[in-house]
Amino acid sequence: RLQNDKRKEANFAAYGVLIVAMSVSFILIICIILRMNFTTIIHNRTDQELKLAFRLFNLMIIQMILPIIQHYFDGVMLGYEKYTIAKALSFGRIIVKTGLIVLNVMFGMGVEGIAIGDIIATVICIIFSFAFVFFKIKFKIKWYYLDKEVLKESFILVFAIMLQSIVTYINNAVDKYMLGSLLNNAAVAIFSVAVSISAVFTDIPTAIHSILLPQATTLVENNSGGETLTDFVIKVGRLQCVLCLGMLCGFTLVGRQFILLWSGDNTIMAWPIALILMISSALPLIQSACLTILTAKNKRTFRSYILIAVALFNLGFSYVLIKKLGAIGAPIGTAMSVIIGNSVVMNLYYKKVIGLNVSRMLSSVFSRIWVCAAAASILTLPVVLLIPSVFLSFV
Repeated sequence: RLQNDKRKEANFAAYGVLIVAMSVSFILIICIILRMNFTTIIHNRTDQELKLAFRLFNLMIIQMILPIIQHYFDGVMLGYEKYTIAKALSFGRIIVKTGLIVLNVMFGMGVEGIAIGDIIATVICIIFSFAFVFFKIKFKIKWYYLDKEVLKESFILVFAIMLQSIVTYINNAVDKYMLGSLLNNAAVAIFSVAVSISAVFTDIPTAIHSILLPQATTLVENNSGGETLTDFVIKVGRLQCVLCLGMLCGFTLVGRQFILLWSGDNTIMAWPIALILMISSALPLIQSACLTILTAKNKRTFRSYILIAVALFNLGFSYVLIKKLGAIGAPIGTAMSVIIGNSVVMNLYYKKVIGLNVSRMLSSVFSRIWVCAAAASILTLPVVLLIPSVFLSFV
């Protein structure tokens, strides 16, 4: 798009359609194999339960395929910098989905109503996306020729992001598995509550950096230097910093009350566990604009290898610390791994390879904002300490 090469753009769009088709075909093949062996996999159930499980499995196949199609249209809209439309559709889908689920459950559709509500909302979103992309943007898809260079670059990026997704999943599963095997199911339940909170903390800043790729690509295409790229990271990083420190300080002060109100006394240990996970991931989230620069430069592979190393360190640290400290050892092991890999090693990479001025970036991002966060925390602390009611102090 930046090179105004319409022919190449339409050709590349065709590659995207091919990848979507391959992904959908792969899911269908796996699901057909599973359907053929359904009663073997799901056994020791009544006929009624098996019928329900089979219907839910069929709905799940649709639920897996539809988002892949929607992601294609999301990519086009973000590529054309139609952020408002893309996010409005995403937000609208959540509202429609929630409304349909409530209605379906009220009318006695049960668990199937949840899946059907999700499917209808996604289909509506796809129809709107299709109309906007092809009739408003006038997007073109046409296969002209096989561009090996572009395909090679694309698959390097696809491989790197896929590897990161797998490693992130394994990293999250490692702690739960070890807590279950070394301690008990109660520890797993507590850790799951903490991970749910930590996931919200991660998702909010991530939503911002997910729309920055076109801007980062423009800077890279224009051969911008390290200082210009650093300015880009600082500008976004300050907003990320406000969000992260706001949530982090808030959860430090009233996280305990929130856990008590949400999941009860039995899971109170989720508060320090979530806090440790949030603190360790704060810096990578604040400077997540660096990831868009890596993507624009097609240098995500190194980060994938770092994440593999982080996962291995996490495995070793967590095993030793769970043995010594119990449930709290799992997040400490994860935090140590994340800080070493995502904060220390990646910042060295940003400085040496990408050319970012890391020291200026960090000092500018945190400048004055940390004072606001500290002041807000100090002013809030007496309220938390002096009001005896858990509900009132949280409010």
